[in-house]
This record gives sequence, C-alpha cells and structure tokens, in this order.
Amino acid sequence: MKRLHLYQVVGISIVFIGLTMASAIAVQQVQAKPRKNVISPTPQPDDPSYEDIVVTHWESPHRERPITYAEWRTAFPPRPFDIQERGRVTPLSTMAQTASTRAIHVLVNSDLYSLIQSQVTQYLADLQNEGYTVYWATASGGTPSTIRDYLHSAWDMNNIEGAILIGDFPVPWYEMDDDFDDSHSEFPIDLYYMDLDGYWNDADGDDLFDSHTDGDGNVAPEIYVTRLTGSPLSGGILETEAALIRNYFKRNHVYRTLSYYNWIEINSTGVPLTLGDDDYAEVSLPFPLTFYGVTYNSVFVGSNGFLSFGTGFTNYSNACLPNTSAPNNAIYGFWDDLNPATSGYGAGTIYYGQVGEDTFVVEWDGVQRFGTSDTVTFEILLRRNGTIAIQYESVSGFDSATIGLENNTGMSAIEYACNGSGGSIENGQVLSFSALDSYAQSLESYDWQEISSTGTPLTLSDDDYTEVTLPFSFAFYSNTYTSTYVSSNGFLSFGTGFTNYNNACLPDASEPNNATYGFWDDLLPAAGGGSGTVYYEQLDSDTFVVEWDGVQRLGTSDTVTFEIILHRNGTIVVQYNSISDPSSATVGVESLNSSRSLPFTCSGSGGSIHDELALRYDPVPYVSSQPYGLAYIDDDWADWYGNYGYHRMDLMYGADVDVAWVYTPTNTTTRNDYLVREGLAPQFVHVMSHGYPGGHSFKEEGDMSEWVLSSDVAVYNPPSSFYNLFVCSGARYVESDYIAGTYILDPYNGVSPPTESTVGLVAVGSTKTGSMLQFEYFYEPLGVGHAFGQAYLAWFNHIAENGFELGERQWHYGMTMLGDPTLRLSHPNNSVPTLSKMDPTSAIAGSIAFTLNVTGTNFVKESVVRWNGTNLTTRFVSDTQLSADVPASHIDTAGTVSVTVFNPEPGGGLSSALLFTINNPAPRLDPSSAIAGGDAFTLTVNGVNFVNGSVVRWDGIDLTTTFISSTQLTADVPASHIDTAGTVNVTVFNPAPGGGASSPLVFTVNNPAPVSSNLSPSEATAGGDAFALTVNGVNFVNGSIVRWDGADLNTTFVSSTQLVADVPASHIDTAGTVNVTVFNPAPGGGTSGVIAFTINASKKNIFLPLVVRSHN
Repeated sequence: MKRLHLYQVVGISIVFIGLTMASAIAVQQVQAKPRKNVISPTPQPDDPSYEDIVVTHWESPHRERPITYAEWRTAFPPRPFDIQERGRVTPLSTMAQTASTRAIHVLVNSDLYSLIQSQVTQYLADLQNEGYTVYWATASGGTPSTIRDYLHSAWDMNNIEGAILIGDFPVPWYEMDDDFDDSHSEFPIDLYYMDLDGYWNDADGDDLFDSHTDGDGNVAPEIYVTRLTGSPLSGGILETEAALIRNYFKRNHVYRTLSYYNWIEINSTGVPLTLGDDDYAEVSLPFPLTFYGVTYNSVFVGSNGFLSFGTGFTNYSNACLPNTSAPNNAIYGFWDDLNPATSGYGAGTIYYGQVGEDTFVVEWDGVQRFGTSDTVTFEILLRRNGTIAIQYESVSGFDSATIGLENNTGMSAIEYACNGSGGSIENGQVLSFSALDSYAQSLESYDWQEISSTGTPLTLSDDDYTEVTLPFSFAFYSNTYTSTYVSSNGFLSFGTGFTNYNNACLPDASEPNNATYGFWDDLLPAAGGGSGTVYYEQLDSDTFVVEWDGVQRLGTSDTVTFEIILHRNGTIVVQYNSISDPSSATVGVESLNSSRSLPFTCSGSGGSIHDELALRYDPVPYVSSQPYGLAYIDDDWADWYGNYGYHRMDLMYGADVDVAWVYTPTNTTTRNDYLVREGLAPQFVHVMSHGYPGGHSFKEEGDMSEWVLSSDVAVYNPPSSFYNLFVCSGARYVESDYIAGTYILDPYNGVSPPTESTVGLVAVGSTKTGSMLQFEYFYEPLGVGHAFGQAYLAWFNHIAENGFELGERQWHYGMTMLGDPTLRLSHPNNSVPTLSKMDPTSAIAGSIAFTLNVTGTNFVKESVVRWNGTNLTTRFVSDTQLSADVPASHIDTAGTVSVTVFNPEPGGGLSSALLFTINNPAPRLDPSSAIAGGDAFTLTVNGVNFVNGSVVRWDGIDLTTTFISSTQLTADVPASHIDTAGTVNVTVFNPAPGGGASSPLVFTVNNPAPVSSNLSPSEATAGGDAFALTVNGVNFVNGSIVRWDGADLNTTFVSSTQLVADVPASHIDTAGTVNVTVFNPAPGGGTSGVIAFTINASKKNIFLPLVVRSHN
C-alpha cells in the first residue's frame, strides 16, 4: 500500500454520459472565483524541455485523415438546449462522516437516458455510497457556450469538482495555425468546459476558438470534465450505444464492489442464521454459481468462518492449504474457531442476503473467536459471474486462521494466509478471486481411453476443422462453451475453428488461440491424403474424449496417437499413446487473447513428450495479485525515456511495473509482444507510440507495420482497466472506432448486443497530435488514492501554472479523459486512525510555536493532525506516530483544544479526540527588576482578567497603562521610581463596576554591581601614617564599602563615581601589595574587580666608622 502525500479534496463533480455535438461558439468569459477543488501534487524534478521530445505523429495504415470541424458540424448540426429532468442525491450519512465534502453532477443525454436508466440509477447509488453529493440531469442539444454556462452555474452554486457527459453533447473545437511544424490543426477541446474563468475567443468567426487568455481569471481549469462517448463505436445506432453504456456501468459497479473495499452492510436487512458452536446451515443461492468447474445452487454456511459447496463441515481447527482432509471445496473467509451468540456462549450473528441482481453476501458480524474476547466482522461476496470477494471490516489477530480457496479434492487451492504466515489482513481490505481463469499443470497417471472402435469418426482434410457439440457445458478460461472445434492439426479450440498448421510457442497473440494444444503440428489425416482418423465420444455424463488415432505428420511417415479428455468440472487431460519426434509440435493451453497460457513444450524445448505420458490441466481460481502497471514505450521515446522520461508509474505501483521499450539490442516493441503483455492483466497501461484515432503502431526495423487497431482490441478484449495513451489523437472521440473508446467500452465486434468481456474503465489521451507529459503530476495523486478526475485536474493545473506556452498548447490542448472520473486505483482502504496520547499535553498561552508528537494506530503517510478541526503541518514517523507543527498563533489564548488525526480516502476517517490544554500564564512582570538609578522603562504585566481601563500601580501609585489583551498590560515606569534600591509592590486595578485590585507581584530595584577604575593614592611606604584613599569608578551607592584585602574600611560616599576610605597606619606597616575592592550591598550589588595597592619598603641612612692610619 503506497501513500505519498495528502491532498485536500473539496468539491463537486459533474459527469456527462454520451457522444457530443458541435455547436455555435461565442467569445466567452465568466467571472472568476477562487479555486476550491484542486489538489496539489508534490513538486517533481524538472522535465526536459518540450523541444527535446519526439512529437507523436499521425500515422495510419491506409492514409486516413482526421475529420474536420466543417465535416463534423454538417453531420451534427446544433439543436436547442433542453433540460428535461433534474435530481439530487445526498451521501449516505455513514460515509459522509469519513469522506471529504464532494459533489458530482451527472448529465445524461435525454435520448439515451430511457435505455440506460437502471444503470444510471445504480451508478448514482454507488456514488452516494462513497460519500458524494450527486446532482444529475437529462438534457439534449445546446451549444458549447450553453453547456459551459451550465457547468459554471453548477460550479458556482454547488461547488462541483468536475463533470461527466453521458451521451451526445456539444463539442467545442479549437484551431491552431502554429501547431507542430507551423501546421494548421482543428481538434475538440474539452479544456473549454474545464477552464470556467478564462477568456476564449473566435477571432475569425468560424466557430472554432483560436485564442485562450486569462481574462479576469486564469487559463487553468477549475473543474474536470470527462466523457462517456459510445456513438462512434456503435455506427450511430442508439440501441447499440445504449448497450455499450449499460455494459460499461455494469463493469463499473463490479469494479467498485470487488476491486476496492466497499463494505456492504446486511446486518439490518439480511436473514440471520441460528448456528450453534461448530455448526453449519445450507442456504439457497439466488443464481447458479460455478466453483472449480462445478455449478451449485446452494451453499453451506459454516459458523467457523467459511462457505462450502456440496456439503457442510463442522471443523473448527484450521489447516493450511491445500489439505485433503475435510473441509474441502470451500471459500475460507476466516477459518478459525468462531462462536456466534446463538452457540450459547459466544457473540455476534451470521447473516446472508442478496444485494442487487448479481451479488450474494454472507456476513459474520462481530462473531467471537473462541477462548478470547476478540471478535471478527467480515463478509464473503459471491457474484453471478463466478467472482468472489472477501471483505474485512474489523478483524483482530489472524494468527490461527486460514484464508483462501480449495477444490473438492483438497489437492488444488489458493492460500492467502495461514496462521499468521502469507498475506496480511487489515481492516478495510478486500481480497478478490476469479474462478476458472487459469490452469495448473501436472502429470497424471496414464489411463488410455480407446475410442477408435466406438467413437464417431470425423472427416477432416488437410488443415481442416469441424465443430462438435459437447455433452455438457464446458468452462475454459472464464467462458462457458457448449461446443468445441476439432482441428486436424492436433488441437481443440473454443468459439471458433482454425486451420493453422505452422505451430508457434505460447503465448502468441496470433491465431490460433483459446485452445488446448494436444500436439499442434502439421498433421494429415487419411481424409486429407495422409493416414489416421480423428474420433470423438462421450464416455459418461462427465467425460468427453477426442482421439487422433495414427494421424500422419506431413512430410514424414511418422504417425501420432494421442487424445484430449474434457471433464465436466473443467479439468483437461492429454494422453500420449504413440508419439514420434515432437520437435516441431506445441503442447499446452492458451486463452482467447493469449493473456494466459500454460505451455508444456514447443518445438523440442520444454517438457518431454513420450509414450504413455498423461498431462493434466486443472482449472484453478487465482487471488487477485498486487495490481501492477505496464509501460510500453516505442523506439522514438527510448532515449528520452532512458534520459528523462521515467513513466513514473512507480508512483502508483512502486516497483511493480512491467517496462518494455525499444532499446537495441535489449528489447523490441511489437504488436504481438504488446498484446501478450497487456493480456497478462496489468491494471494500468501506459503506451507511447505513433498512431491515429483508430489504433497505434510499433516500429520494427523502421517499418510502421506493427499495428494495434481498434478491431484488434475488440477481438482480444484486453483485461486492463486504465489507459494513458501517449498516442497521436488516440482519444479523438469524434472519429469512428476511436481506440480510447474501444479500450474502455465493450467492443462491438460485429455482434449486437456487444459482448461484456472487457474491463476497461478510464482512458486519458489527446484529440490531436501531442499528449500528456510530466506524468508524475497525474500518477502521484492516483497513487495515494485520489480519483482519476481529481488527479487529471491536478495535472492540468500544474501544466497551466504559469499559463500555456506555445509548446504546452501544442502538446496538451487536446487532452481528454474518457470514462468515470470518480474511480480510483484498487488500493486497500485507509483505516480509521486511533489516537492514544500526545506530547506535550499542555502549553502556556502566548508561548512560542512547538512540535506536537501524537501516538496511536493506523497512521498513513497522508495522515494529518487536526487542531480544533484545522489541519496542522504533519510529518509521518511511523504507523503509530506523527509529529505536527503548532504555530504560536494557535496557543495565544487559554482554553482547551480538540486534537484529532484524519486519514484521507480511500476509506480513512477521523479519530476520536484528545484534549490539549492551553493554560493561562502565571502572573509575571517583565522585567521583574531594574537597577537603581537606571532609566525609565516599559513594564509588561502578564496575568488574566485585564480589561481596557485596567491600571498598573507602583506601590499604590498609578502608572500610565496600555491595554494589550485580557492577559497583558504595559505600563511606563519613570526613572524617579527606581532611584533607590529596594522592593516595590506592583498591582493591577480594574475599575468599577466590579473590578478591584489584584494581589501584588514584587518588583526589585537592585543596586548595581560596582566597577573600580583607579585609586588615589595607589601606593604608600611601609610604616607610614594613616591616609585617605580615594576610589574612582562607577555604580557606587550610598552604602558602598571599600575593602582592603577583604576587610571593610570606613567609607564615605562622595558620588556614584567616587568613594573615600580611611586606611589606618596599621594597614601599611609591612611592604607588599593589597587587593582593593568595592562592595555594594543587596538587593543586587556585589563586589567590584580588584585594583592592587602597593606598599613600598621604607628608606634608612647607614653610617660607617672612619679609620685613619698613620704612615709612621
């Protein structure tokens, strides 16, 4: 589950369903309004300049050219605008509590509406269930300007975030004379409907806009607009278009139900089951359900968290899968020892019920796990088409549970989790399974079924086939068939026959496909001039055999004898009785579009084919794998991709992206490679190639021959849901069989009504040369769970941030989104967060900004800490810890604050609150002291209950006072009030009525610390007389004392800069030095630095005796 950043999403969306009609254009500008609905993706590294990127070219296989505006206008003349029905659907209250405020407007073409009404109703209900306010209407006709006015009104009045048009609605067109290579171009531009406050002009009056400027607003879009346009795919037949739309919304509903979490609560509407401990009950299904190839009309609901088919089970001790012991043939939602309330000593109830036409739900609602106080709430959803979903609303501890599917023998299973190993289970998670969509291959015990003497011989010539009716319905790769086509060349196919004799390795998108290849080679039965015969026979009610008996291999004398056995439950067995050289044969199974295949051998590579070999293919369900993306990049963008162009699908899927691009000799993009990779069911396909509306091509050795056309898409029915078509005009929805529409709508395929096999839902592309660039601004919002429309709007706003330069107009003005803009990628839902503690829990009013750390559970990277409902700047630390910045402005007033954590959609919601206390500050003075004799100053008094008129008093004397707030005053203190050291009582007086004086705070007037600078005299002679010592300096006070080596001298205060002290003769009787300091008494005061006083030794006369000698 990848989460990158939070986007605040507020707004409403409008959805239009259907094709569009041209109409007159007028210069149009509407009043600007502040943007409310646009999310802001994280800034990304700079992209290369537009000049560095190869332009998508219009390339077509038969030199088709684009339709012009004049041709389109002729085919679709304007009609008056007519609104016929209107409605509003409010979000369900339970969802509205956790969803962002959103609204969407669905506009349906009136002619189409009556044919798709039930599907539209279901769509509105789905949106309502997801928390949308839905405004809807049916309408027809109009001009681009009337549609734009309508959208602007809905945006202005209802704060819509976007729109979808369902059916035929007007098409705004734009022309450029400075397009790529200075060419002229004309193209549909739905940006006109999205930018509601810009200025659009048609200077030459030809009904095509030719300039787009800010006007009073800007050129960036305010809303998104998408289309669901089926007319170009239906040959203009309204009923066929309606069938396309009906099938689309049916798939849409299935995707919403099964691909991402969408809890269906039935505890108030379902039927409760009275189940004892280790009990089960059989319940009839509202429709037949095929499970592991067998169709059932009932299911057995086990109290211990599973559904089984065919019989019920009481087993409470779970086992890991596969396991041949009972139970088997089951869907294990949460197989554990569970005790419902009806067991007599447990809790919770099990309910079942049908929801809609196609869904059956069994819910374990708050059922207790044995031996604990834990309960689990989950549900298993069975759908008519065989798909299965398990949703987990509230589970605690799956360390002793088994989750998965298992067949009736216990030999084939899909295990998702067992006893805490394997996949993890989180609240708000869905697991999806699809039956009969894959095969498991194994060796079987050889048991030849000879039918050459009892079976029906087929007269098959060279490279021939014939259709044979099956004795039972046979499921092959999700589709059920009542006949098979037997080929002379060694294979059975379903749906159609093939004559191909030259084998190919699997998978291969070319014909044949949808087949079981027993021994695909160039075989020649006797009827074709070779030898041997092909037979078929039903052995019993559950077994059908086709045998190639001694059929010759063309060009050799070798023959092969083998058989393919089909079992009613979907199992296929291929047995080899007599085989010669298999070096040119293919053996395996392959689906209709080659998306799934299981090869055993091909042209001598792979498994060994020999006599008395038996291969078994068992149909198995598969758990929906981690969704992944396919980036398919043709050669013209290989260097660009390598140097700059990271497709950035990693923002949606992490490393789960299959990347293919031409980069000789590493890889080569081809039609077959693309179809095979796409057939492996990437959720999202990002394709970069040249093309035209009817298809796109891949180069091979410089040749534009590798075409993927709309007709190919119709045949292969790719299983991907979302497309970004970096293809010239791939989304040009005014052209017949435009490929973006074919990708997301059921292919017509020449059959009425259309098939229902595609899963396409949303495509983004261009109506002209050029396409999307800077993909990261589209993919990042999708990767964190935002809807396609919201991500598209975010991308467009990034592109338009500084207006549209010429290169941006050339590349992006044709950008169009087709399909439902409210869909999201199938990421697991965010859980509702819990909040357990925070640090700190209080602060002082008026203090500085700080960091708040919160602890809880279920935090995600987009979680936001809220302060009385206001989002704080939040940093994700872990799933249990966040930190948030609380600015000083949020704590300027005392009181309590509600702190919560919000997790965004999908899922998500708001935690319960913890209370943060903002305390009044303790009464205090600032400053709380001054130096005696200092200057006048401003005194700040902090406290509570101050009013305008409060007066600060200084030992009872009123000071000039300024009211700042109820917790702060300032007052002017003159110098005369601090000329003497001491203490002062400071109070605050509130005037009448009421009021009174506060208790006092003490202000201290401190003596300064003395500073000595010199002494006079600075020396004396030892033994001298007493003298007066003058000390010069600063900060002396009346009471300062001169100290002589620490001993106080009798001191006279002369001034603040001079003292005189008496030094007695006894203090200088000995030579040396003395430390002279000055001491100021408290309050404040202190001792000065030392000045040395020198005592010199005294000077004495020395008399020597005179001796006179006689020189006698």
